Amino acid sequence: MENRIYKFSYLFIIVCFSSIFLISLFKVINGWSFSQANLNYFGGFVKRGLFGTLMYFFENNLKVSREIFFSSFFILLTSLNIYLFFRIIKIFKYKYLLFIYLAFNPALLLFPFNDLGGYQRFDSISIFLILLHIIMIQKIHNQKISINYYNKFLYILYFLTFLSILIHEIQIFSLPFHMIISIQVLKKKINKLVHFCSYSLLIIFGILITFFNADSEMMNSILQSIDNVNIYGNAINLAAGMNITNNGFESYYYELKTNLLNDYNLRINLFFILATLIPIFSSIYYLKHVNSISQILIKNQYFYLLAIIPFFSMFFIGDTGRWISLMGYVAFGLLMVNKFDIKKIKKIDESNILTKIILFILIIFYCFFTRVPHCCNLEKHNINIFGGMINKFVVFGNIIINNNSDEFNLNKRFPM
Repeated sequence: MENRIYKFSYLFIIVCFSSIFLISLFKVINGWSFSQANLNYFGGFVKRGLFGTLMYFFENNLKVSREIFFSSFFILLTSLNIYLFFRIIKIFKYKYLLFIYLAFNPALLLFPFNDLGGYQRFDSISIFLILLHIIMIQKIHNQKISINYYNKFLYILYFLTFLSILIHEIQIFSLPFHMIISIQVLKKKINKLVHFCSYSLLIIFGILITFFNADSEMMNSILQSIDNVNIYGNAINLAAGMNITNNGFESYYYELKTNLLNDYNLRINLFFILATLIPIFSSIYYLKHVNSISQILIKNQYFYLLAIIPFFSMFFIGDTGRWISLMGYVAFGLLMVNKFDIKKIKKIDESNILTKIILFILIIFYCFFTRVPHCCNLEKHNINIFGGMINKFVVFGNIIINNNSDEFNLNKRFPM
């Protein structure tokens, strides 16, 4: 029974994302992200320029169009993340309530499916590195790799993180999670110090990159290299930090008023923050209480707070949904890096049938009937918590039957 639920859930998620993958081969799903991905180094060094430089290299030398390169990158990366995620949560297939909550959580895997504005974002690299790190910790717990091997893996992690910062500086916000985990795993003080310094250097590098803004001459050179491609000019200018020094404070203040000081928007943001963090951290406490965690990696609970705090930058940076999703993955990581006793997990007593029914109903409602909006002024656009997978099924059904309204017209929905 447990294996059937696991395999069905895995297949169901793959089928859901396959529909997006198929559309992305013919249409650019996230035009804003694609526009920013065209930033490159042809006019000089600019933040977020690595991906665009690679994209142009493949187009000029291997005749792979920018659109196909962009879409293929996210198909591969999203597929890897799905594979790693299900490999990680396999341990909970014996406890279907927790398994369903994690597998179909609207803030985790299903976030970019429920709201396509969250798909084709470079946050996916952060998610990949978090999941990869969790896998390595689980291998240590299962004695499949040694601490020395893990020590070498960290240098690979640094290299991948360095490259990912050159693609998008958002990667630095998950570095405290990686640092905390590494310091807890490593045994030798010299290794702890070396890796603490390495993480710190990456954070400093990321902060410096964040404030490295392009000037007019550089942007003109970059825009000249972007020939015959339909992009959003304001998206690429914003990504390059164009004129950010003049209106940066004003934009941060606007986002603060929109996301924190607006009651409607704040309630929705807090709902998903709490609906993500409370169940995950409660699971750590409960599993520890029933002795199903044989070795808890992080004993100091203040480290949980340190790993989560950076993501509250969402309130003055904007696009709160993507930050809530990243926060959810970090919380998920803090749960999954512990060493679990599978035999004791199987034996956990869940005899209270009424409690199980209530929890099941709540989880099904949360996972299938709500969605985390990826951004913007939720009150202005009349966006609420409802939607999720059910709405997506309605959309796909209308596309299949050729409903010609603007909402279901792929050419109008994805103009690029």
